[in-house]
Amino acid sequence: MEQFEQLHIDDLSEGDLHVSGITVAVVNDNHENVQLTFNEEKNALSVVVSNTNINCHVNWKYHVLIADITGVGDITGPISSVSMNLGFETQEKDGMLIPKVNIQDFDIQFDEGNFNFNFDCSMCPGDLANIILNLFKGALLDKIRDEARGVVNDKVVGTVNDALMEGYPLTKELNEEIGIGLATMGPVVVKQDYLSAPIDGTIFLNSEGYNRPFDAPEIPVESAENPGEILLFISEYVFNTLSKTLNQVPIQFESSIFGFNLNIQVDGAKYPIDVSTHDKALHLGGGATVTIPALNIIFEVAAKSEIDLNFMPGDSANMLFIDPNADKDSLKIDTFILTVFGMRLNLSLFAGIVNFFIGMAIDHLVLPTIGVPKVEAMPLTATSALVNFFDRYTEAGIAFNFGMDN
Repeated sequence: MEQFEQLHIDDLSEGDLHVSGITVAVVNDNHENVQLTFNEEKNALSVVVSNTNINCHVNWKYHVLIADITGVGDITGPISSVSMNLGFETQEKDGMLIPKVNIQDFDIQFDEGNFNFNFDCSMCPGDLANIILNLFKGALLDKIRDEARGVVNDKVVGTVNDALMEGYPLTKELNEEIGIGLATMGPVVVKQDYLSAPIDGTIFLNSEGYNRPFDAPEIPVESAENPGEILLFISEYVFNTLSKTLNQVPIQFESSIFGFNLNIQVDGAKYPIDVSTHDKALHLGGGATVTIPALNIIFEVAAKSEIDLNFMPGDSANMLFIDPNADKDSLKIDTFILTVFGMRLNLSLFAGIVNFFIGMAIDHLVLPTIGVPKVEAMPLTATSALVNFFDRYTEAGIAFNFGMDN
């Protein structure tokens, strides 16, 4: 709508009447006036904008014999409808693909019967008043209509695609060591009641840069039941690249418990990390070394467990929060070694006794709550989420309030 705020119209002439200095403002300041529907046939979003008003101001001059009669005029009235189909393609950015939009079937209709025409020509003869009025009603509105089409085809599409080219991130850092690929693998596909956007999703080391280690399988999404406004299908490829990446670099971070500082290292070379989905659950296998410097104590733990994911609404900085927790019933301790003042004790055989405490440690230390940051292109706050794990893919639904009070 910003592109419509000021349309440029060239001067108009009809006989001895010349109209110049034409300014047009198209006003629609309520997002609820924009209605979107899915158009599978055209692979597009059908857009209809209602309750739009147009304000036009002109300078006019009429030359008769040796005299010039001048004045100004104003036209105000409603645009009965603006409609178009917003289609989707791809455009290349640094050797990868990102979304691109196109406009199809643009149409603008004026409710000419409800327009008000005002011009300061009280002393004009009647034939001149009719000439000015007919020009205002006919040629000027036609010119505005044509200019609006040009604005959409030349400026609006260009503005959107330029913004996508500038602001769409090909990759995003998840933390200092790990990134994820966000390029598209093809155009956005419009179905009967949803959009499908094929995002890359490759997990990689920031130090090595983006790379695809193997091919991704097809994801069966034809019969999805949508539990939210945005439905994510994550193939096993993403989890496989996550496992591969986590096993390439040790991850170190600090935490605390009972007032004691902890140094935690997750090293896939020592305890291989495996992230996978099967039996309708997310499975995590791996290990960590936890050091409590003040007590001169070191714990080495390797375990396998199903992971429960709890979702919490986002805040001003994060889209949502994910709280992963080890499922205590499925938790299996493979290694549990305690080193105290240099004395190494292998307590793996007693894992059943410490299962509960190890589960708590995994939840609070190794699997902390994760905030999913908002991105500039989609600054949304989630209200709830749901995830289901299947053997070949994962299905996640996210609901948003889209900034509305209700």
